[in-house]
Amino acid sequence: MQSAEILYLSTKKYEYDDFITRALIQTAQSYVIELKEEIIDSVVRAECLFDKNKIVSKSGSAGGEAKAKRIEPLKIEVISRYLENYTDFSNKKAGAIIEAELINEKHELILLSKTEERNLQFAKWIGLFVKGQWKMPINN
Repeated sequence: MQSAEILYLSTKKYEYDDFITRALIQTAQSYVIELKEEIIDSVVRAECLFDKNKIVSKSGSAGGEAKAKRIEPLKIEVISRYLENYTDFSNKKAGAIIEAELINEKHELILLSKTEERNLQFAKWIGLFVKGQWKMPINN
């Protein structure tokens, strides 16, 4: 919109050549200069915002990938146990049983999950696996 105003003000032809018209022309010219500066400032701010969002998105996905890689051995263990013994149970029930087993065994992988409700996390992983949205790595 500001660009359209600049174009309009800078190309407008005035019919009269009196004091008011000259003052209007002078005001329009200073306004054009001011709007150009505001547009440049707006473009710079938009570029900064875009760059910041890009950096935040990139660092967020890098953190998520690091966490996923760190917790993957536990996920593999959960899915392996599910496939071996608990395919007849609901995801939630299988997750609860697998959590109890890992806790009773004092399995070191259980410490990888910091969530308070591991059984629900396990159920989600099982659900993703069953739906084909998570694939078990071949070389584990």
